[in-house]
Amino acid sequence: MPIVWDIPVKNLCYKHLNLQHHSVHLIRLLIVDNIPGWETDPEMNRWRGHLQALKAIHDATATELDNRFPDYHHDSSFPDAHDSPDYPPSWQPVSVQVAALIDSGCDCELYNLIR
Repeated sequence: MPIVWDIPVKNLCYKHLNLQHHSVHLIRLLIVDNIPGWETDPEMNRWRGHLQALKAIHDATATELDNRFPDYHHDSSFPDAHDSPDYPPSWQPVSVQVAALIDSGCDCELYNLIR
């Protein structure tokens, strides 16, 4: 299942930044090409009508990857969209996302997100 974290990109480790980068491309492809089988996926439904906001996340994620990981060279474009630039509400609370990242044992910097 694709996921776009509701966590600032500066806090995500390489693994989760890269996963998010792949996810935004997958979500865009599935929505734009209207590929069946994803109609009930909450992350997919979240982004329908919000591809402009998804592009902003893509750009922030790609920039963070390029800035923090010198061997990473972003070369996948994300076309402009002409729908809502508003960030859609999440279907999963940030606290649940943070817990999932902590449980994964990754290198995400989550200490300042735990309340």
